[in-house]
Amino acid sequence: MREGKNRVEYEFSGMSKPPEKTVLRLKQRLTEHVKKHWSDKVKSLSVRVRGAFVYVDADLSGVAESPDDEDDGEQPVCRLRYVGSDDEWEFAFYTWSRGIQGGYEPSYLNNGKPFGTPEQCFDCAAFPWRWPR
Repeated sequence: MREGKNRVEYEFSGMSKPPEKTVLRLKQRLTEHVKKHWSDKVKSLSVRVRGAFVYVDADLSGVAESPDDEDDGEQPVCRLRYVGSDDEWEFAFYTWSRGIQGGYEPSYLNNGKPFGTPEQCFDCAAFPWRWPR
């Protein structure tokens, strides 16, 4: 950890690709969490790995209030970075503010840290979906 100009910055260097079993557990945990807490907003979840990162996408098809809503379909939600633990993942949410291609923005969770459980990360990134459109 190092002190930045206006905030504390956490450094996770040299992290490698998460083990396959860890990714399977992550996907299972997130799928169960979404079914329990987000079933009214999220139809399904997909998880893909690229290097030390796990990308989480959610399918909103048919769950939204309008069946022809242009926001329906698979949406990027967040990027998790494996830091060596099943219960702590570095968090970055997906933002469209970077232009048409969007991008992932490293961020802090409600716990004040840039890492947390997969469930905390998903909830933080999906929080805007809590309200009706």
